Amino acid sequence: MSLEPSYEFANGPPAMTWGEYKPMALDEYRRLLASASSEKQLQVFFQRNPSFVPGANGDGCCIPENHPFALITQPPLNGVTGRVPDFMWLTNDSHCVYPVLIEIERPGKRIFKQNGTELRYEFTQARNQLTQWRTWFSNPTNWNVFVERFGKHRHLFFQMASLAFVRS
Repeated sequence: MSLEPSYEFANGPPAMTWGEYKPMALDEYRRLLASASSEKQLQVFFQRNPSFVPGANGDGCCIPENHPFALITQPPLNGVTGRVPDFMWLTNDSHCVYPVLIEIERPGKRIFKQNGTELRYEFTQARNQLTQWRTWFSNPTNWNVFVERFGKHRHLFFQMASLAFVRS
């Protein structure tokens, strides 16, 4: 049995500059928003372009002074009830780590009914998912499962999740 590697590393193309990447990715994102018929299409785009996931720059969905350091796609959070969010940022400040869960919805979903004041079922369903996450994290058993899976230092994890609803 040979211990020599059966692979070799090859140089890939040089990394794009932000100035090259941003217009190209924005164009793709706009086309996707105009045509996306499923959340899966958005999921794939965000996986390939994590800078478009809210919170990448410490914006609105993360606690402002926090700095996201990891984006996890569909993190399995098994516990008393098994649920899978679309994304989870792990952010931190000087002494805590915070999970920020993100649920995406397809762009065509409307928020309000025809009368413009009542919320549509689709919106309340998405909002209820976020409430379910908050409830999930409030259960100590689930919190312990989360910390065991995603954190080596239990004392660093703040005991409440920040939640975000993403609608492009």
